[in-house]
Amino acid sequence: MIRVDAYLEALEQIEKTKEQQLYKKNQPTARSTKIPKSFFEYPIYQDLKEVIVSLDPQIVIPRRWEELEIDFSNRDIRHCSLCATYVYRVSNLYNYQILTDKNVTLAIPQDSPFMKEIEDQYKTAIESYRFIQISRRIMQEVGYRIEDDLHHCELEYAADDILKYMRGKDWISMAEWSEKYRKFGFEKDCLPFFQKP
Repeated sequence: MIRVDAYLEALEQIEKTKEQQLYKKNQPTARSTKIPKSFFEYPIYQDLKEVIVSLDPQIVIPRRWEELEIDFSNRDIRHCSLCATYVYRVSNLYNYQILTDKNVTLAIPQDSPFMKEIEDQYKTAIESYRFIQISRRIMQEVGYRIEDDLHHCELEYAADDILKYMRGKDWISMAEWSEKYRKFGFEKDCLPFFQKP
């Protein structure tokens, strides 16, 4: 015969165990309390997996592939709401030929053999994209706020935003800015990016 008080004790013990498990589950762990790094806290130039190239030389997408909105129907398509355009990841000549007829924006993997094939053809667009991404990384290093991020898709206006940002940090000389660009492997002179076409 089961005693009622023993049965109630067993139920109470089960309730206590459940409460303790729930309490433990809701406690933050060492991993979850860490603030995640933003995408461009990493060395952009070395870490850049895709270069986004617009077929219009005056347009540059100021976001990285990882920052674009995912299209769940196709993993090789992302949407840039800032520029109101779709970006297609291309890694071979066949897909490239299909898409260039449609005049779309392309994301080309940095380490793909296909990148080496078309690098000369899109040299200016690739340099512009790398310049923008390195600029964002340097802005992050100097003292970035979300309001400082680039909000234009035209290269001219994006370069104006970067120049305004640089002028706002008047304690850093242009020579020091150039040194920061060299640190990230951008050896090219940055001046042409700040001149109007």
